Amino acid sequence: MADTYSTVDLSRVLDVSLQTIRNYTKEYARHLSPTATPPKGQTREYTESDAHKLALVADLMRQHFNADEIHAALERGDTAELPGRQATLSADAAPTAQLIAVMKQRDVLSGQLEATRRQLEDKQGEIDRHLKRIEDLSREIGKLQGQIEALTAKDD
Repeated sequence: MADTYSTVDLSRVLDVSLQTIRNYTKEYARHLSPTATPPKGQTREYTESDAHKLALVADLMRQHFNADEIHAALERGDTAELPGRQATLSADAAPTAQLIAVMKQRDVLSGQLEATRRQLEDKQGEIDRHLKRIEDLSREIGKLQGQIEALTAKDD
């Protein structure tokens, strides 16, 4: 592994854009080395530790973790391996990360369930309106049949 990485190097290793690396660096600067966030005009140099931290950020972003959750993971000292870019969470953090992922899935499914429930209620309303219209038409048919029978009886 390299001793330091440029923004271009990390972009290639993590398979994200240069702008994404810059955005991650800005958002998670407090977790990175001073060389990753140098004064304006100086070149960024990411340490091996920075690279592993940004690999974790990239992994968690792909899993739809939010910034607060990623900051918490970085504060716990979680990192990710570079080649496979698979997050290696501390033993205590792994169940937490799994719980967060499951909770996110639950929230998505709950939203889908609620949308389906609303659609079902809308369809039930349509069915009820159609049934009422059928009842009204059936009553009207009954009246018309009565009128036809009365007219037929007069003609006899």
